[in-house]
Amino acid sequence: MKAQQTFSITFWVNQAKRKAHGLCPIWCRITINGNRAQFSINQNILPENWSKRKQKVKGESKDIDKINKYIKKVQGDLEGIYANMKLEGDIISAVNIKCEYLNKDTIKNKEGFVQIAESCLSYLQDAVKHQSYAWGTVKNYKTTVKYLKEFIKKEYRVEDIHIKKVKASLIYDFKKFVTSMATIKKRDKNGVLKSFEKTQKCNQNGFVKHMQRLKRIMKWAMKNECTDRNPFALIDDEHLIEKDALYLTRTELLSLESLELPKEGLGISRDMFVFCCYTGLSFCDVLKLSANQITLKLDARKWIFSQRQKSGVDSLIPVLKKISELLSFYGQLASVTASETIFPSITNQVYNRNLKKIFKMCSIGKNFTSHSARHTFGTTICADNGVPMDTTAKMMGHLDFRSTKKYYRTTPDRMSNDISALEEKLYKRNNDNMNQMEKTK
Repeated sequence: MKAQQTFSITFWVNQAKRKAHGLCPIWCRITINGNRAQFSINQNILPENWSKRKQKVKGESKDIDKINKYIKKVQGDLEGIYANMKLEGDIISAVNIKCEYLNKDTIKNKEGFVQIAESCLSYLQDAVKHQSYAWGTVKNYKTTVKYLKEFIKKEYRVEDIHIKKVKASLIYDFKKFVTSMATIKKRDKNGVLKSFEKTQKCNQNGFVKHMQRLKRIMKWAMKNECTDRNPFALIDDEHLIEKDALYLTRTELLSLESLELPKEGLGISRDMFVFCCYTGLSFCDVLKLSANQITLKLDARKWIFSQRQKSGVDSLIPVLKKISELLSFYGQLASVTASETIFPSITNQVYNRNLKKIFKMCSIGKNFTSHSARHTFGTTICADNGVPMDTTAKMMGHLDFRSTKKYYRTTPDRMSNDISALEEKLYKRNNDNMNQMEKTK
């Protein structure tokens, strides 16, 4: 249920603006949900003549009566603006009411940057019901809109800004905001505050994802005639270049596999990560993996059939030797515990926290995340071993090769293998030619 909006108007004597003869201006403050906007009503009195309780000037005279009537008129005008904004469905904020009263630009319906973003988000949430979008995608958009609202409130001290005020400079400032350091409160199991930790909100790739979502939101807004301009056309492409995501090399992967860990806690997290490295499955897809998704095909090989939670696209993955070992162990464990899924349930937060500890134990000095496993599959497992990109795309659940290219990299190992194969072919071809020439003599 939507929370009731609070609205109040207060007048007071601003003694900080004292003028000649001790006169001070009367100011008006508009407050909506704790957010304020204030301005002078251009009336001056002695501070001792003001009644804070009655919100009027004390005494009786033509001048005093005139000021009190003017105060009532200002209050009535502001209340009328507020009521009209509610009726028209405009963005209601203290700043907007003040601007409307002072005849300045205000944000009307469908003209606010945040309002447009939230309208698009509502559209996406409805699309999830019809399976046009995955919930994971909408969740990412919610994070982007959340950051946008926090940024506008911090930088402009308002709830929303007019879409016409969105300039290139705002976009660059947004980058600074989302890549800046944030303070995270660390608590123990009982909820007691233990410490504060500085952490980066998101890296360059995270910023690029936020910008891509905002660009799509603006395209949606233009398509639905909410605006006739896209401010993101003003930003240089160099700011939207993603850095190559990290992946484990063959040596690093073997080091991780051989690390001795208990089959609980850290051991489970390590095994799930290794499983992701050899299948290309994401963490959320591995969590829900069940025995009935493993089938035997005509080639007498076991395959994993999975539908990606993020996109709903089907993927078909061969059960390699390492996967078979893990399936055998955790499959038996699942049957003992009567679990419907193969791997034990674990939260994403615990999983990532465990991975950080594990990589330190392996002396791997890279900032890997759970998604690094998917990149490891695309590059180290597939590309380095000559698996064609179209086959890799099918296993990873991609419909577009452009998505697969982000995971399918050309590494020094692959180049070395390719050149070795080339040399062998050239050597064989030259020998064949020489033999042919000898025969024709």
